[in-house]
Amino acid sequence: MNVSTLAAVSGLFVLVLAAACKSPAPLVPDSSAERASQDPARAGTYGPPTAAELAKLTPLERRVTQEAATEPPFQNAYWDNHAVGLYVDVVTGEPLFASLDKFESGTGWPSFTRPVEASHVVASVDTTHGMARTEVLSSGGRSHLGHVFEDGPQPTGLRYCINSASLRFVAFGDLEKEGYGAYRARFLSSTGAPPPAATTNACAFPKPGEKAGCSATLAVALFAGPCVAQSRDAFDHEASVLDTSLGTEGEGGAPVVKVIYDPARTTYQAVLERFLLGRGREGASILASDEPQAAVARSVIAAQATKGHAPSETLAVTVRVSKAFRAPRPGEGGGTMDRGSRCAAPR
Repeated sequence: MNVSTLAAVSGLFVLVLAAACKSPAPLVPDSSAERASQDPARAGTYGPPTAAELAKLTPLERRVTQEAATEPPFQNAYWDNHAVGLYVDVVTGEPLFASLDKFESGTGWPSFTRPVEASHVVASVDTTHGMARTEVLSSGGRSHLGHVFEDGPQPTGLRYCINSASLRFVAFGDLEKEGYGAYRARFLSSTGAPPPAATTNACAFPKPGEKAGCSATLAVALFAGPCVAQSRDAFDHEASVLDTSLGTEGEGGAPVVKVIYDPARTTYQAVLERFLLGRGREGASILASDEPQAAVARSVIAAQATKGHAPSETLAVTVRVSKAFRAPRPGEGGGTMDRGSRCAAPR
């Protein structure tokens, strides 16, 4: 490890020790609007989250930032986002990472070589899930972000493996409008190429017999078809389901509903059963992540047929192996992407 990398890692742990020796600051009702009007480059601008900031979080964002959950890989908002801009704490708005330092890690989570400001990200030792890892949190709000590893590309040799659910992306063109104008010069003055893709990290490419360095605590189920938008109703008010979102199966593909759930509170089988008993399953496909999951899906369909609750031949629910999910761009959507759309069963 070179001198600059050692300095970066040492800096992280100095911040950890300092945080450990200091009692947590009490929650105070400071104003998000006042924060946004301040210079975002100033350390200390962003404090503990207010009640209003916590209330605006989705169940998925709350579980990740406040309870240190890990979202599913490749099924999150920013793992393949290549736009230019700033990534900020979804809770407090504290600037955390820049697209200038984002690289392709192969892990399925957004990855960065360094924070946009060293003082805005702090580290803590994490020994959960049978692994010794370095957790990273936002400095002001103490939002759980992810973990940092020493197998990233140069110039730092670090890989910040971050949950999309802990971030909000601010496009370059919106920096001034959203109160982050102090960072515009950084993007304008950058002439270097983005960091190279990492092909040796232990998360995407663990050695034979070794556990991957990143592990999701949440799981995903995908359903495709002309009417699947309506199936989201079946998962409303389910405590084990943290998020449902609409997309397509690739560019111009069929509508897809993505269901993120907590496998500690429910099973993949139970999620499929709820889908099959709800609306929107007409002409649908269950998109399994692999053949073992596809086998579970087929057995669930067969079991529902035995109970007399099966999709009839006119519904023709099928099973395919596919992880494809493309989030719609602004302006996309339409009738089949609306949960209130009316879809007739195919003849």
